[in-house]
Amino acid sequence: MKKTLLAALSLAFFQYSEAQPYLTNMGGTYVKVTDYTQVKDKDIVIFASHSTQNDKDEVRIMTTASLDLQGRFGFYTYENNEVDNGMPASITLSEVNKENYPYEYVVNWTKTQSTAQYLSLQDINGKYIEETKGSNNSMCLSEKENKNSAVRNGNISGYVIFDTGEKMLLCLNNANQNGYFTNLGGRQNYTNDVDIYRKVHEVSLSEDGFATFYYGSNDVSLPAGMKAYTYQLDGEKLTYSHEFDGDKGDVVPHSTGVILKGSPNTTYTMDVKNTQTDNSYENVLRGTDDNISTKSDGDADNSKYYAFCNGDKGLGFYFANDNGAAFVNTAHKAYLCLEDEVASKGFTMSLPGYTPTDVRICESVSDALRPNTSNEWHDLTGRRVSKPTKGMYIRNGKIVAVQ
Repeated sequence: MKKTLLAALSLAFFQYSEAQPYLTNMGGTYVKVTDYTQVKDKDIVIFASHSTQNDKDEVRIMTTASLDLQGRFGFYTYENNEVDNGMPASITLSEVNKENYPYEYVVNWTKTQSTAQYLSLQDINGKYIEETKGSNNSMCLSEKENKNSAVRNGNISGYVIFDTGEKMLLCLNNANQNGYFTNLGGRQNYTNDVDIYRKVHEVSLSEDGFATFYYGSNDVSLPAGMKAYTYQLDGEKLTYSHEFDGDKGDVVPHSTGVILKGSPNTTYTMDVKNTQTDNSYENVLRGTDDNISTKSDGDADNSKYYAFCNGDKGLGFYFANDNGAAFVNTAHKAYLCLEDEVASKGFTMSLPGYTPTDVRICESVSDALRPNTSNEWHDLTGRRVSKPTKGMYIRNGKIVAVQ
């Protein structure tokens, strides 16, 4: 029997938490929670529901940017028709945490029991979701942390319950108030249940089992079976300075460019966490959160920029443009930048478990990145793609987006 989700929020007052919400306006991918054990401390979540008003099949996502006089939170309409029993398995958002957009909430875990996990829910402004005391169906945002919220499984599709009076967070589905999120003493014929979605980042590894990765604002947890490496200059060789291991529960610190290693041709899901771990390891890899130029303020005029791909000399770093000129980096990918006098020494690099042991850092444009007369498409690891779908690709030496 399919497990479902319940969440509870209480009215207990506690001292204000100094926990910092590391949230931004950058969206991402969110996967539907189907079991309370999937909700972890420092997860980033959104709340969503299904609406069928006026013969429309829509998904509504809660936003605490708007709160009306009746204590109801506003909503954002998510335009996606891929639904699973009324709700999609995942939701992708471009922007969040501002007016007219969905809001994210940080899970601050406090304790666990055999049937529940207790937590609080905090938004980008550091405020907590709470029921308005003494009201029948009103919610508010409080600067006081409510540490007695709970996530647990039940026999009804996932919804949120308020501890006092067993009041539930529901999405209104009537003509006058369609889409608003409020709390009631029980489900009504004009309400729909609410589901929780966790923020994740998905990355696909090449046929060799490697990829690069970068996430600026948050730590990202590595899944089992995946490792990540930072790199340092050691003489005339680029060697890894630290290994992060998903089997040990490691996270990749925020603002840290790494090379990922795992099973070839596999897509991994990594949890985006509300933490910012200091990276004390030497690292020459950089990255971006958006599709922007690799050139940064302060770079030397003679800097050379390299993309990681499977090129004509094997897996390694290659120029993406002639003479190592700056290029448009793909969001959440890492790249290499070296000053000319350093790059000219002819570095090699080591990749754990990869043969040959030494991979050339090539002062030439990879075939995968070079313009060609056949207009071939390649993915960002250098593999040829016959029928590109939605995503980022390399064509005629340039990174292009397919919508």
